[in-house]
Amino acid sequence: MVKPSEIKNLYERLGVSRTASEQELKAAYRTLAHQWHPDHNPGREPESKIEFIAVSEAYKEISVDAQRIFKDLPKSEGEVNFYKLYEDFLNEMDKVSPGLGSAVKMFSGSGLPPSMESILGSMFR
Repeated sequence: MVKPSEIKNLYERLGVSRTASEQELKAAYRTLAHQWHPDHNPGREPESKIEFIAVSEAYKEISVDAQRIFKDLPKSEGEVNFYKLYEDFLNEMDKVSPGLGSAVKMFSGSGLPPSMESILGSMFR
């Protein structure tokens, strides 16, 4: 059996696809957290603690919608659509604080600000 700590891809570590819903992520995390919790593995505490932490870190990293936007970007599959990324970012801002993303969009115009495009471009090249 492959241990979660041996799997680098966070989605594979939890056993879910990149398109998994929040509910699917939570269910996968809870199952694995229960399986690897040190209290449920007497005599194997050091090993189970490592696996429990690996599962917990994976869930923490991909469970936040705003973080998923950046982690799911293709890094070597051609051009990144910065306009879609910017729209997604503004939508996430609206979820955190209703109206915030709309206010940013109003002040920056309808397109991606040139400074944002150059910053994002340098991050994903």
